[in-house]
Amino acid sequence: GQNTGGQGLLNVSGGQMNVFNWLAIGRAGATGTVNLGGGVLNKLGVNHTVVGSLGGIGTVTQTGGDFNSTAAADAGGFGGIRLGENAGGTGTWDISGGTASADFISVGWTGGGTGLLTIDGTAAVNAAFCLLVSEGGTGVVDHKGGGFTLGGQDSIIGFGAGLTGTYLMK
Repeated sequence: GQNTGGQGLLNVSGGQMNVFNWLAIGRAGATGTVNLGGGVLNKLGVNHTVVGSLGGIGTVTQTGGDFNSTAAADAGGFGGIRLGENAGGTGTWDISGGTASADFISVGWTGGGTGLLTIDGTAAVNAAFCLLVSEGGTGVVDHKGGGFTLGGQDSIIGFGAGLTGTYLMK
């Protein structure tokens, strides 16, 4: 969904879908939902996957399949996942099966966004470069089961003065 009152729904249970440039799920006052139960959803090229931005509400429920958000080798950028971006953006990713991989994952990005990442079941979540929780917003990672793998650089909880991020591992 894009713009106030807009609603978007994407159900993926098989096959492969490739998206280039931005993948926005609930942006600018809209509501967006992705249900991934099987198949492959790739966000390729420059820019990011944004779940809940600019007053939008975005939700991803992943019970299986593979989600990849990476930049092309020659794109000169990163293909990250941002949950809760900018003022009033609320983003939630609930993964209980399958694999979610990105160059970086930011939960609660700049400008007051709110993000929640829940990892459970047999899920596998991979961040090639970094995990940022509360990078200018409010972020929570609720790690109940499954696995999380951090590749190269940093895992930062509470990125900036006065910000509190939460990573719960149960």
